[in-house]
Amino acid sequence: MEAMQSALRDVFRSERLVYRSIKTDNTAHNDFIFKNFFQNQVNFGLASLMMLKPACRKTYNESIENRLSDQLLAVLICLSPEKGAAASADQEFEDKISTTVKQEEDRTPMNKDAEEPEPIPIGMIHLSKLGYNMDSATSWRRTEIEIQISDEYQNKGYGRGAINLALDWAFAWAGMHGVSISTISFNERARALYESIGFKVEGRAREVCYLNRQWHNMINRGMLESEWEALRAKKADTRAGQQFSKNITAPK
Repeated sequence: MEAMQSALRDVFRSERLVYRSIKTDNTAHNDFIFKNFFQNQVNFGLASLMMLKPACRKTYNESIENRLSDQLLAVLICLSPEKGAAASADQEFEDKISTTVKQEEDRTPMNKDAEEPEPIPIGMIHLSKLGYNMDSATSWRRTEIEIQISDEYQNKGYGRGAINLALDWAFAWAGMHGVSISTISFNERARALYESIGFKVEGRAREVCYLNRQWHNMINRGMLESEWEALRAKKADTRAGQQFSKNITAPK
């Protein structure tokens, strides 16, 4: 019972990250997504096969609802409140110093009932309904991951953590048999990440992406349920070994 309760508590969170539902009527959510993944031509070009055009808020508003409704899971990737507070500590340092000094001067007690800080959004991740028909008795039980991380949080391990969290949800809770992820052939950074996580090349769509007068292939990778199980078992064995080593008392 306790193990299940613990597993349920951690379905949408890890040590550093937490998933939050995307609310299309939330101005802050819309502003974050539009600014980082529609207005940002680099992020848009790497994640989409659509023709590059100046971002239009009206087009975004019309497309986001349809885009999200066609997903098994569509969430914001956020820093946990604790990590978010640490990440923004440098930017808020001067303000905190001023606040602390003022409180000391005024002898004002700290508010013990202050609300927990909101998680800081750093990206978004989708799991599509590829090969999955919720209205059908039969299903391929397969989904595809799409992930985007805002510029300032790239190359810090957050993409890896978010993908692993998505894999755990897909296989452990959504009953998927396979999970796919794709990238444009020139995106070496994504290729290295996906392969290090455990995705295997399953095929390629030839010359489907046209950028800067060049055609590029789309490389499709996937992971099966059995492969995920083996990776998680290996991870559990490694953790057990590390814990065992810590418990060994060195001879005097």
